Amino acid sequence: MARTTPRPVFLRTRRGRPLSALLLPVVLAAGSFGFAGGPVGPALAQDANAPTRIDRAGEGAGAGAPARRPTVRVEELGAPGTGSTGTLGDGNGGLGAGLWRGADADEAAALIDRLPAANRSPVLHDLQRRLLLSVALAPSGAAQAGFVRARLNALLRMGAVRDTAALAARIGAKPEAPFPAIRARFLAGDGKKACAAVAAVPGSTAPFIEQARIACHVLNGHGERAEIALRLLHDQGAPPPPPFENTVLAVAAGRAPARLAKPYPLTLALLSRHRMGVKPAELKRLSTGTLIALGANAEALRPVRIGALEQAAARGAPVGRELAALYAGVRLPAKDLADAASVRLRNFGARARLRLYLAAAAAKDAPGRLRILAAWWRLAAAAAVRGDDGAEILAAQQTVPLLGGIDPSPAYQDHAAHIARACFATGRTGRALAWYRYLKAAPFRNPADLHRLTALAALATPTSEDSIDSVATWIRYKRWRTAKTAAAPIADLKALFEGLGRIDDIPLLSDGGSDTRETTTGDTTAKSAAARRDPALLAVAAAGQRGLTVLRVLTLVNGRSLRRLPRRLLRDAVFGLRAVGLDDEARRLAVEAALVRQL
Repeated sequence: MARTTPRPVFLRTRRGRPLSALLLPVVLAAGSFGFAGGPVGPALAQDANAPTRIDRAGEGAGAGAPARRPTVRVEELGAPGTGSTGTLGDGNGGLGAGLWRGADADEAAALIDRLPAANRSPVLHDLQRRLLLSVALAPSGAAQAGFVRARLNALLRMGAVRDTAALAARIGAKPEAPFPAIRARFLAGDGKKACAAVAAVPGSTAPFIEQARIACHVLNGHGERAEIALRLLHDQGAPPPPPFENTVLAVAAGRAPARLAKPYPLTLALLSRHRMGVKPAELKRLSTGTLIALGANAEALRPVRIGALEQAAARGAPVGRELAALYAGVRLPAKDLADAASVRLRNFGARARLRLYLAAAAAKDAPGRLRILAAWWRLAAAAAVRGDDGAEILAAQQTVPLLGGIDPSPAYQDHAAHIARACFATGRTGRALAWYRYLKAAPFRNPADLHRLTALAALATPTSEDSIDSVATWIRYKRWRTAKTAAAPIADLKALFEGLGRIDDIPLLSDGGSDTRETTTGDTTAKSAAARRDPALLAVAAAGQRGLTVLRVLTLVNGRSLRRLPRRLLRDAVFGLRAVGLDDEARRLAVEAALVRQL
């Protein structure tokens, strides 16, 4: 297939008229659409930057590629409408005004409906949130209401409760998609606005709305009205589920039931003034949004709240501050804090993390704090090796805020590898590289510590003068230290470098990183490799369609752990992001994958 030069272009030119003659009217018109996040000019400039030129084989245009004149694609501007509304502009995380260029509303809505409810990757969780909240011209087509509804539903599924309510308010809470907004307001603890939204949906016989009306009677102090409404539903032959009915009757009588019941947004609102306990096994069955709401419920038992937020964090939700605030509110005996660093791996659970956090926070000096944090990092690393894929990233999120004022120095050299990995895991690339470079320059160091950072450092930067030598040394070390299992991590690193378009930087990877499970020999190799590529992802990436490419990447991963994701899919996910100009996101995903896969 011929190479293409995708360049997002939003202006339709007429014969004989220069492009600049149409720029000002379009910018002024775009400003009138209510786009948030700063002036429109930067958005147009950002999307005008051409992504990497690629072909269907996933190859970039190298430095020796012949120069080509930019091409202009003539397209109609889509109608702005409510589908163009968002809360993130170019200045605060939006993905550009041309995000949905070339997309059809029905196709985009169908893909959004397939987005995972729980991203095990914090990088992909953040990318999915930004995609759904970006201010951008809506996709073409008449199905604007379905596109809006899909965005709200996807936000709510992934636990972005307040974002769902904010987007619904920005849209105007029109009848296009009232139910996700109502659920979001209940989960956000805003019963007053939630009940007002319920009252604004007259005549609906949808079970959720009928149950929401009953819950609002109880919230407004009219328990007898709730009981009457329940009897009417029984008379009509449409009784609510017994667990929900029991919850309503118990709360109306001033009691709290022993467990949560569906629909969770309503029962959480009903139980907001009552003490409740939830078994740990039940937490795994709750949605991310329900977990976050449960963690915010001041009347829930503190162990329940901590467990709920830890579950949400394992799904990629950014709840580190809320979790730290819950930790800080606990008081433990001095003996528990003194023995925190001696916790064993078999006891490394929520209570152990609580003890470690409080002990580190109470440490009187930096060396004492780092001694406790180092024990935490070792436990998390051991748990990750045993199969707890998110253990190291969760530990990083909880411990990095405690590292303020601790900079690279000989006193902390033994902890440099742990600190750098924690910084890599939380997106603090600059600090991570500072610790890596310090450790690399140290005259006496543990080679294992340095090699735990080599792959991460090579992936985190666009180019690196010493990446060839460093990765070559890393490969030799892997083959020497783990001769029987070295092929897998080397193949993982090769796949990530291929996704970043940098495989030629490391010649040794081209020969030494073969994956015997996914390759054969001869002509069959090329044919099978081409067949394993995702054609839909490659097509939209080659066309420079950013929104559809990100959707394809998210549904390709589909919430799976990056540790268990086949490396060919991981390669394509990184490649797809890079192909549409999301280079930083591609590198962050590659670094996160390297962490989880213990490279």
